[in-house]
Amino acid sequence: MKMQRLRSLFVSLVLLGALGTGAARAVTAPTVTNLPPVTDRVGTPVRLAGDTSGNLYLTDPRAGGILVFGNDGKLLRSIATLKKPQGIAVTAAGDLVVSQGTSVSVLSPLGVEKFKLGAGAGQFKMANGIAIDNAGYLYVVDSLDNCVQVFTSQGAPVALSGAGAGKPLNSFGSAGKGNGQFSQPSAIAFEPASGQLAVVDTLNSRVQFFTTTGSFVKSIGSAGLGSLKFGAPQGVAFGATASGTVMYVVDTFQSNIQAIDLSSGTFLRVIGSYGKGSGKLVVPTDLLFDNFDARNPRLVVANGFGNLTLFGIEIPAGTGTSGNGPALSINTLPLATNLTSLTISGTVAANATVKITPSTSAAVGAVSGGVTWSATVTGLVAGTNQFTVTATDNASGASTSTLVSVFVTSSGSAVTPFTVNALPSHTATAAQTLSGTVQPGSTVTVNGNPATVSGGTWSYPTTLTQGLNTFQLTAANASFSSANASINITLNSVVPLLDVALLPTGSTTSNQLLTISGTVSDLLPSTVQLTVNGQALPALPVVNGSFSTGVFLQVGSNSIDVKALDSIGNQSATVRTSITFAPTAPLLTIGVPDGSSVPAAALTLTGSVSAGSTVQVSVAGVSVPVTVSGTSWSAPVTLAPGTSTILATATLGSLSSTARSSVSYDPGAPALTISAPSQNAVLPAGTTQSVSVTGTTTPGSSLLATLDGTNLTVSVAANGAFAVPLGNLAIGSHTLSLTALDALGNSASALRSIVVADPTPPPVTLDATNPLKLSVGSGATLVVRDKNGPVAGAVTTQNGVSTLDLSGASYDPATLSVTAVTPTGATTRNGVLTPTAIAGQVGVPAIGDALEALKIATGARPAGLLEKMHGDVAPLANGTPLPDGKIDIEDVVVIMMRVVGKPW
Repeated sequence: MKMQRLRSLFVSLVLLGALGTGAARAVTAPTVTNLPPVTDRVGTPVRLAGDTSGNLYLTDPRAGGILVFGNDGKLLRSIATLKKPQGIAVTAAGDLVVSQGTSVSVLSPLGVEKFKLGAGAGQFKMANGIAIDNAGYLYVVDSLDNCVQVFTSQGAPVALSGAGAGKPLNSFGSAGKGNGQFSQPSAIAFEPASGQLAVVDTLNSRVQFFTTTGSFVKSIGSAGLGSLKFGAPQGVAFGATASGTVMYVVDTFQSNIQAIDLSSGTFLRVIGSYGKGSGKLVVPTDLLFDNFDARNPRLVVANGFGNLTLFGIEIPAGTGTSGNGPALSINTLPLATNLTSLTISGTVAANATVKITPSTSAAVGAVSGGVTWSATVTGLVAGTNQFTVTATDNASGASTSTLVSVFVTSSGSAVTPFTVNALPSHTATAAQTLSGTVQPGSTVTVNGNPATVSGGTWSYPTTLTQGLNTFQLTAANASFSSANASINITLNSVVPLLDVALLPTGSTTSNQLLTISGTVSDLLPSTVQLTVNGQALPALPVVNGSFSTGVFLQVGSNSIDVKALDSIGNQSATVRTSITFAPTAPLLTIGVPDGSSVPAAALTLTGSVSAGSTVQVSVAGVSVPVTVSGTSWSAPVTLAPGTSTILATATLGSLSSTARSSVSYDPGAPALTISAPSQNAVLPAGTTQSVSVTGTTTPGSSLLATLDGTNLTVSVAANGAFAVPLGNLAIGSHTLSLTALDALGNSASALRSIVVADPTPPPVTLDATNPLKLSVGSGATLVVRDKNGPVAGAVTTQNGVSTLDLSGASYDPATLSVTAVTPTGATTRNGVLTPTAIAGQVGVPAIGDALEALKIATGARPAGLLEKMHGDVAPLANGTPLPDGKIDIEDVVVIMMRVVGKPW
């Protein structure tokens, strides 16, 4: 362990020394890979710190204090704190410096308090981020007092000459928007190469730099969205490279990280985006650049989703100059070698001298050549060998430095031929077999245990434990040096946690479009599978942990199955329900939009209902008094914190219908309500370009919107009203996700399922008339009824094709009705009897259709079966056709309603 510390420290010094040769040259954008997250016990991650042993420290109020993880992500211990912890830093001696409201405590590595900074309780208004410089001085951000306080390593305040009026004498900064002023600063970091402090000025949307005595140096960033613009920056970290330092800034509002060349202030790239899958972030609050393993540095991010999200960071070696130093390039070295010597070569500007400095005992020979140079290195040691290559101009003395490295696998002999067969990085199956090929006569060990070797193959059966499993493999042969490999496999046999928002099973509704929504919690990307009336619908994506869609119900009983599946096959239990669609049931609406967030517990529920109905309402399972007046109803309620389900049932005579909504009350969170379109709205295709989603949020809040996972532009007025333009949506179901974020980081979210319906009726193929046989494809369903109700056993569905066969079925021919309905609700019951369509109005009848219906109704000619499927549309119930098996004058009237532009 001590050698690892020394190695990491030495690598850091080499990097910093390389940076110190002059002004930094352009830094190449880092290459980023998504790594498995750390999840054990993580609840509400706030701030991060690391120590010289590679351990990670996380403040987590929900976990009760501080969580300590090893560099492999395994939980080592937890440290309870008396108050909710916020910021954290680790001293060179391993002590923990923890901010807790109005005070900052210094704790032993085991959590025993040694002392408090300054006067103890009351020293701060709201202590937040903490930084420690090379001399051990402590710097603490006070978010509410808009300043940074400075202390010695023993906790004594350090007086500063530039302390602002009314501020502590050991502080710098004041409230405002100018240079050196703050508006709710949150985090601070010490950048060792420059010896400066970086303060995250959250509400001013920037990072400001200061000397350790509080003098302003520069500022990076401004308010907005895009490169070098921040919504709510919350953390900053620095990663040193041979060509300069990269600054990483985490943005809570945009849920991403920007990588920036610190020297030039140039934007390099974005890391992460909003979401809950791999490499996604949800309201991240801090980050740490972890270079304990110098060959595999990574970013550790406190992800509000409830984990530590890890990103592997690699910055390609660049070429160029440092300040006025000469141009220098180095030919590519192998990533690994089994040799004890190699040649380092490249090109350099004329009149420059090249020097190579090794990090190990390797010997570097003389550098030969001029513009094209080379040098032989001997005595390479096993492991990582690093070399700082410096070019110095012979006249001016300006220099350029680049750091290169090579990994040596042995002391010189050839490496044992050895391969490992591919295995999944994530699996739901605990029993796995590691296998591959190896030189005959070799031995293979896995984590020190012998594998079975047979000829030129090897195998090792193992049973994975839940979470990350790491295997170190070694192949050895007397004629070769050892070969090594490492495999990481994550066992995730935990099924997705599915929560479905639906009407209670057995309910009756008068609304044909049923919204099915809910949440899925899983570490892996997931989808939701819906099966409606025995027909599986296309997989529904889970966006930011939530899903929502609309399905069209057939008249009568509808069976609905919902289950969640993750990317490796884990399945949740199936949620099964039965919903009856009765168009003649009383109309019923709930005024509060589904998924709303409200700022107060007191709320008056309102809605509409068919005249003469009685209404019953329950909130979170508890009945509440209801007042009905004509076609309106109201019910005052007091909400409990959290999400409450609202169920309303209207009864008129022997018929009843049920409606559902939900509302969230989170004290302190911003309000968020989607006013339009309603949850059960259906938008006809071709008209959505003029439609936008509108609503309200708490004034001063920011709003993040995604449509099917893609970010949208949102405008929020001063009074909190907002509008989200949708553009021209494709036919199908779309999910809009909204998140409101106030100035203190509190958030509220809402979903809206938007259905764009294709009015094109399903094509029907008539196979026989006696007995009747027909079929319909494209995933459409067939509904067959007579005066007695559904005709049993007449319809079969296979591979998306529904087939009707009345052979042997019992039914009344005079009242038989057959309706074909697509998954998006388009039906043959549209009044279109003639093949001539109106341009731009698919599925809308014309005057010719009404005339043909009139001929049939007056007995001028009989109606064909397919004509009955289109023209038998009366009577109407709540706008839904209830065919009676014939086309009569009532059907003519209903068709004419559509002809003149009136809705059904």
